[in-house]
Amino acid sequence: MGVIIKTLKALLLFILAGICIFYLTGGRFVLGSSVKEMDTQNFDNYKDIKALDIDLNLNEVMIEPSDEPMIEVEYPVYSNQAVQIKVNQEGDTLRITDSGKKFAHVDFPFFHNSLALTTVRIPKDYILDQMTFKLDMGSLSVSEVKSRQTALDLQMGSLTAEYANLGALTADLNMGSIAFDEVELAGDSDLDLDMGSFDGSMKASKGTVKMKVSMGLVDLEMYDGNYKYLTDADMGDISVNNDGNSSQEYDAVIDIKASMGNVDIQ
Repeated sequence: MGVIIKTLKALLLFILAGICIFYLTGGRFVLGSSVKEMDTQNFDNYKDIKALDIDLNLNEVMIEPSDEPMIEVEYPVYSNQAVQIKVNQEGDTLRITDSGKKFAHVDFPFFHNSLALTTVRIPKDYILDQMTFKLDMGSLSVSEVKSRQTALDLQMGSLTAEYANLGALTADLNMGSIAFDEVELAGDSDLDLDMGSFDGSMKASKGTVKMKVSMGLVDLEMYDGNYKYLTDADMGDISVNNDGNSSQEYDAVIDIKASMGNVDIQ
């Protein structure tokens, strides 16, 4: 009897977990698709590509520099034909999308390929006009790339960026973390963190950088610039240990609003 009860409890938990996943994924759910192989597409006409648009559900995405005179996209091919990733050039935009079915490449019950990696390699010093990322669950890593504008919509996961110029950045992260290592923003930017953490080092030039923290921790070093700080804390604590500049001679305005959490700016 004890074994039966334990089995029923385990089954109930599994069903509840499935219901939660079904709810979070909007009812679009596919089981039993694993990574069969990796495929690559090369775009030699990379100078004709001005924008990168990535819309994936459950994936790790890496954007990195390359010494080759082309844009290279390496992505997983799944065993289930219904959930393949598509890579297409539409005009001056390179689009990377999937079928819209979430959790499509998870092997239950063992999660053998829980997150697959899609890598985009961009020639060094090439500047994109726009990068757009929409990830429901996963991670985005951006290293040493340049874009005049960047937009990120991440429901659950992480953004890691190092030595990158993201231009005017709009980032909306519901739950997760943002880690910057010598990242530059140029132009009006808006960073909205509902729950999670934001740390690292960043510099800004031109415009206003708005940081809204609903619940979380921010530990950020602002370097190479004079900044004017505007702060508003409801049930949070904001500490700015940076000389800043109260005159009109500043590189950017840093506007910080914390509903609940701690913000520490060095």
